[in-house]
This record gives sequence, structure tokens and C-alpha cells, in this order.
Amino acid sequence: MYIVTSILFWGILLGLFAIFNKRSFLFKENVSLNSTFKKGIELSIMLVTILVLQLPMGLSNSWNGVNNNHHDQYELLADSFLEGHLYLDYDVDPKLEALSNPYDYQVRKLNDISVHWDSAYFEGHYYVYFGVVPVILLFLPFKLITGMSLPTIIVTRIFVIFIVLGIFFLLKMLQRLFFKKLPASLVSLLSVTVSVLSVWYILDAPELYCTAISCGLAFQIWSFYFFIHGVFLQKKNWKVIKDAILGSLCGALVWGSRPTIGLASLAVIPFIIIYVKKFRAGDYEVGGRVEVCGEAACENGDLVSPAASKAAGRGPVTILRNLCIAALPYLLVALALMLYNYLRFHNPFEFGQSYQMTVTDQSAYGNIFKRFNLIDVLNGLVYNFISFKTIKESFPFVGFSGVLFEFPILIAVFAAFSKRASYILKKEGLYGFSLWLFALPIVITVLSVCWTPYLLERYKLDFLLLMGINAFICLASLEATASKKHKNDIRQFIAYLCIITILGAIALFITPYDANFTKNSPEILEKICKCIFFGKKYL
Repeated sequence: MYIVTSILFWGILLGLFAIFNKRSFLFKENVSLNSTFKKGIELSIMLVTILVLQLPMGLSNSWNGVNNNHHDQYELLADSFLEGHLYLDYDVDPKLEALSNPYDYQVRKLNDISVHWDSAYFEGHYYVYFGVVPVILLFLPFKLITGMSLPTIIVTRIFVIFIVLGIFFLLKMLQRLFFKKLPASLVSLLSVTVSVLSVWYILDAPELYCTAISCGLAFQIWSFYFFIHGVFLQKKNWKVIKDAILGSLCGALVWGSRPTIGLASLAVIPFIIIYVKKFRAGDYEVGGRVEVCGEAACENGDLVSPAASKAAGRGPVTILRNLCIAALPYLLVALALMLYNYLRFHNPFEFGQSYQMTVTDQSAYGNIFKRFNLIDVLNGLVYNFISFKTIKESFPFVGFSGVLFEFPILIAVFAAFSKRASYILKKEGLYGFSLWLFALPIVITVLSVCWTPYLLERYKLDFLLLMGINAFICLASLEATASKKHKNDIRQFIAYLCIITILGAIALFITPYDANFTKNSPEILEKICKCIFFGKKYL
């Protein structure tokens, strides 16, 4: 059986490399972008990706809901809401209440005080410090309708579906708008790759921690989608505003899911600038008339003065009004979150991070400026991006390294600074977006270093999606600038990068860690090894 499985595995892998050779029919440029058959293939690839990514999420008994009362804080919070309070119905150890500093792990350990791990403790009650949005959107409605608790893993599965859908839809839209000659096969392959690297950790540990993360990622990808769709595809101003409101709502809900991912909202600033320029230039229909011109305002195709443009309803006041309307969801959600935080911790800006029951007393951290340490920040940047663990003698041979080694396709983000790619990005209006996507992972890492005791592998999910989208933009730009002679060489290189990156993600997925399925059941890893290496084991 192992020999047959190995032959099948290596046959499929080598077949993938062969089918994406530089003379491949898959690299032919699109002749009909609206081909029903092509759309059917693309839809099938998307659905298969969703299905394949759903299957591994239930493999570990530590994370699939088999262990009752394990990582069920979200389910309990829904019950608390229905009971009319915001704290969890956990019993509090009297010895914990007697401590002057209940957040000191060593003191708790010396006094043999039990706590509910990874909950926030404040003034005699336990709270959930993970984002509340999943409870409001799914856990609470399900409990109200059915009377039953919605398993946390099901919620994570739902968010993963929306992440993959968002990635496929966003990258396809970017191709239609800016990279029309990029083969559909590469768009689909890149979509699969970005999906895999964005959620790989979630597949191993889908409950609680990754429920909040997956919720934030799902809303962030759709926030990007709506903003770009509105600015570049809509022709009527009210439709642009409608899409912007949807984008703002999604972006705002990210802050109520995973605040660090919420920083990605800054990446839409370039699109706001583009909207203002296009609005003032008359590229959007206002009052039933389409006004199109270059850099100056116009009316019925004739250039007019800025004063006439202002009189026509395209002045600063109108622009400010439109932007305020579009940003309204951010304000409303922010006020709701601030009220939620104040009711729990008497501080509108405290999400519960300072009161975590973990190994470190984070209540003593103070503000981020006091926590900033250049050496720690540099070490964090090295760890997240360029650290390298030497190859192991045992299967699966890899360990956690920086993301540029874990997922080689992400190296492409540096292409944004090349002359060729930057020319296309500037021409298409994507350069500012790409630069933000490049900078935000660095900013998120710095904040994570200052806010948390130490960096964990799952924290990389906060920015992997951003880097994946940026890698797509940069690679598509390089492909667009390649000469006809070398066009297929670039396409083959992109395809091979995708395949290698997916293989790397699979290797990380089966690496024993964090109570995942191969750590709990090492015999599974041995079977996987034998299925690849013709019955031999390297453990």
C-alpha cells in the first residue's frame, strides 16, 4: 500500500511541475475572459480548495471540540449575554481573590491557585479577551434560534470559507482590472497558494485563538474587496459610497475580532486618495450625468474652472461629506466596542489584554512606549521574517522559521521596489496599496513584540494574508513587464514558486506542535512518512 501511495504522490507532484512547463497550454493568454467553461473550471478550483482546507480541521482532538469544555469561552459568552451580563460563569478560586496581584504567575503557582487559562480576570470575574464579533454574529443568534451552543470549530470553519472566497474573488478582480493578460491558470494557482499560507495554522488549531483570527481575516479580505470594487469598477457615486460603507463595515468588524489585523485598514488610504481625485475629475456619475475628463473638472466633456466644479457639487465639502458617510461604520463599531470595554474593565481602550491569566503579568506592561525595546523589536523582526531553523534529520525535516523561508513566494513582495514592477504599480494606482501591504507586517510585528510576552507562530497569521496579496500584485506586475520572449519563463517561475510554497505549508502543518494531530498521535506522522518514502520512515 505504501509503495502505491508513494508512486501516486510523486507522480502527482512531478506531474504538476511538468504541466506548468514554460510551453504549457495553461500559459496561453485569455482569449475570452467570459468563457463559461473557464469560469466553471475556476469555480471548481475554488470549491475544491474550500473542501480540502476544511478536511484537516477536525484531526486533533485537542482542537476539534471532542474535549468538552475545552476552548469554549465563546460558547459560554453567548450564554452570559443571554443571562444579562458580560462575564463568564466561572467559579473563582477564593485564594485568587485574596492576592494583591492575581496576575503574577509565580505567586499563583507557589500558592497552588487554579485559574481559567487564557481568560481575562478583573474584579472577581472572568471575561473573554478575544474579539466579541464572532459571538454577536454567530454564537448568539444560533443559541437564540436553536437553544443549543454552536461548536467553536464550526464557526472557524465558516470564517475559513469566507477567507478563501474573499481571496479568490479579490485576486480575480485585480486580474480583471490591472493584469488582464495574466493567465487564468496562474490566478487560480496563486489564489490557492495565498489561501493555504493564510490559514495553514488555523487548520491545525481551529478553536478559540484561531476563531478570532479567522474572523478578522475574513472581514479584512472582504473590506479590501469592497473598497477596490467601489473605487475602480463603479461608475455612479452613490454606488461607490455603498461599496465604501460595506468595506468600512467589514474593516470595522476586524477591530472587534482581532485588533492587530485591524491595522490593515490603513492599506485602503491610497484608494481613498484615488477616489477623491476621480471624484473631482468627474469620473463618477453625480446627479444623473457622467462627467469624464482628465485632471480638471468638466461638464459634458468641456473643461471648466475649479469654481464651476465646486458649484457642481464636487468641492471639498461634498468630498468630506462622502468620506464621512463612508467611514460611519468605523465610528459606530468603535463606539460600541469602547462601551463594551468600559462596561467590563472601566476603560474604553482595554480589550482585556492587560488582565490575561497566562504565564506573564501583562497588567504591569504599561503603555506601548514604555515597552518599546529596540533589541526586542529587532529580534522579533528577525524571528518573524528571516530566522532559519536548520533542516532536521527526521521527517518532516523542517521547523518554524521566518515567513520568507516558510513561504518562499512571499519574497516577491520586495519586487515592489524594482523599477519594472513599480512602474506598473504606479501606472495602475496600486503602488501605495503595495507599500502599505509591505509596511504593515513590520508594524504589526513591532506592536506584537511590545504587547505580548513572546511571539508565537499563530501571530504570523495577522499579516500573512497581507503579504500574500502583495506577493500576487508584485508577481503579476513582473509578469506584465516581461518581454514576449521571457513571458513564459516568468509564468513558469511563478507556478513553481506556488507549488513549493504549498508543499512548505503542508510540511509545517504536519510538524508536531501545539497539541496538533501529529503531536498527539505520532504514529500518524510515521504513516505519512511511509506514504511518501515508499514504506520507509525517517523519524
